[in-house]
Amino acid sequence: MVLACLAGPAHAVSNTSAAPDWRLTPGQAFNGVEGALDSAVRLWVDNAAGQASVCSGTLLAGGRHVLTAAHCAADFTSLRVDFGLVDGVASESRGVAVGGVWLHSGWDGTLSSGADIAVLTLDAPVTGIRGATLSNGNDLGRDFLFAGYGSTTTGDNRHGGAWTDPGFAHWGMNSFDVTSQVFKDATRGGGDNRFGETWLFDFDAQGVDRSWRHNTLQLMANMHGKGWSSSAGLGDFEAFLAPGDSGAGAFVWDGSQWLLSGVMSWTMQYCQNTRVACDYSTANASSFGDIAGATAVFSHTEWILGIIDAGQADETRGVQVAMMAVTAVPEPGSYALFGAGLLVLGWASRRRRITSPLR
Repeated sequence: MVLACLAGPAHAVSNTSAAPDWRLTPGQAFNGVEGALDSAVRLWVDNAAGQASVCSGTLLAGGRHVLTAAHCAADFTSLRVDFGLVDGVASESRGVAVGGVWLHSGWDGTLSSGADIAVLTLDAPVTGIRGATLSNGNDLGRDFLFAGYGSTTTGDNRHGGAWTDPGFAHWGMNSFDVTSQVFKDATRGGGDNRFGETWLFDFDAQGVDRSWRHNTLQLMANMHGKGWSSSAGLGDFEAFLAPGDSGAGAFVWDGSQWLLSGVMSWTMQYCQNTRVACDYSTANASSFGDIAGATAVFSHTEWILGIIDAGQADETRGVQVAMMAVTAVPEPGSYALFGAGLLVLGWASRRRRITSPLR
């Protein structure tokens, strides 16, 4: 996760703080809810080529299933899920068999289709950790809390991130600014949300290098004369994605609990393809001005519940859903990707197509 380098309260990021200030500890309280992000898990993935990678995910209520990004679980020979990781030591670990992975039926490697989502069935349930409740509503415009096991850097870093604080989850906040459908229609960009919606958000800077330049989604709204409004940032708590955060959960507050609203999927340096110089650094794909997408959970709640029910035919349904105002899933359509030549965050932060995964 990328850490904003801004002045703020002692427990948040300050202009001299380092990655440890953003570490997530088991039982940590957010809005008075202890252990609000204890459901955040690390996925350790090995594939047939002998390559290992790190992703993130969220334990669902019931303790037997994990929600993550499809691109994290589409190709593996072994997959370990670690819980309560502190300094590289997990409080518990579980395995996932190849047959225990449910990729969305629309998943074909295209990150922008709304199908970058998967359910993992653990080889044994986890009973000591509270799983997440699903949001079934339209969370557009809402602030969200997230935690992942990605690399760390700062938004004003001219270079890329590094795995200098391994073995910990890191938390931060951002805001869902616009949907992929609205953004695509306005900018004539690509996008392919025929399987579900995607929440888009950007990495805003406040008080850093003319911060207005880095509110990318608002700049795009102004340029195209469209009416969406993009948050100007959350100041001390603004954060973003980095390699390893794929599959991490995004949680919104409903007044009494944190609901799982999105699954982190991709990032891009959108400003490289516009007339606006809003990217802080083209060498850092997680710098101020970059944008990201999270697969919206509300598009897939029935699919998720169907998988849970299939494995618990004679048991009480383990996954809870918070019933909120539901927005219809967009109709299928045929249109291009989010734009040619966009940078998607990968292991080496190299220039790739939007179909490249964030890991």
